[in-house]
Amino acid sequence: MSETSLAGAGILSCMSARERRTLAIEREGRFDAVRGELEERLLRSKPLNPWLGAPGVVGCHCGRECELRWPGGPHALLVEVRARVRMGQRFDAWAQNRFLRWLGWPYLVLKGGAPEGVPFATERLLKDFDALRVWCSQGQVCLRARWDPDEPDLERLLAILDRLHRIALALEEVREPPSEDGGQLVCPFCHTSIEQDKPLARCEGCFTPHHPSCFEENVGCAVYGCDHLSAMTRSGRQVRQKDRNPDRNQDRNQNRNQDRGDP
Repeated sequence: MSETSLAGAGILSCMSARERRTLAIEREGRFDAVRGELEERLLRSKPLNPWLGAPGVVGCHCGRECELRWPGGPHALLVEVRARVRMGQRFDAWAQNRFLRWLGWPYLVLKGGAPEGVPFATERLLKDFDALRVWCSQGQVCLRARWDPDEPDLERLLAILDRLHRIALALEEVREPPSEDGGQLVCPFCHTSIEQDKPLARCEGCFTPHHPSCFEENVGCAVYGCDHLSAMTRSGRQVRQKDRNPDRNQDRNQNRNQDRGDP
């Protein structure tokens, strides 16, 4: 058990049965009030009351699906906040041991890969909200932090959602390095430039940029020798399925070779 759990158990053990019952009723009221306010502040929200698992709330914040759960219900000493991320590298981060920090070790312990800017944002999140852990896996960026059932703080939860949303945006960002053609990006399928503010699909195999419609029409990457069917976009991951008709695939490959001037 954590120090927080032991402290809570120690306080309850010193109370009489009547005091414990009164405390339970008060915590249930505060817990229901917080969930009710969250349902009003989040879009398309609904409560979670599973038979097995932690109760919570699901909804949308800043256009992103999110989920908040309290393991232990009204008496929970921890809260888990999750936000959906469309794509991104997996990582796991937590605060370094205080003694090791005193010896000069860095504050943040980071396992896995994370894009530039995410480690700093994660470290600030751990410090500002007394969080225990931040991680990204299975399409979600998550945070676990301490929770006071006697003094619930709704604004703190909303601030955590804002920070997780920013981290999710950084994880989803597809960087566009300048090409050799005068700094302009050129689609290999239609051979026209891709304007800077237009949608972009980058092949996951060779990272070549395409127009999303060209990537769709070509049923995959248009670069010679690359047969990848998936691309990264700012709105998620675009995946094409191979045609089931082999004759159609053969005709498409012949057309691509003729366009390149190959025999």
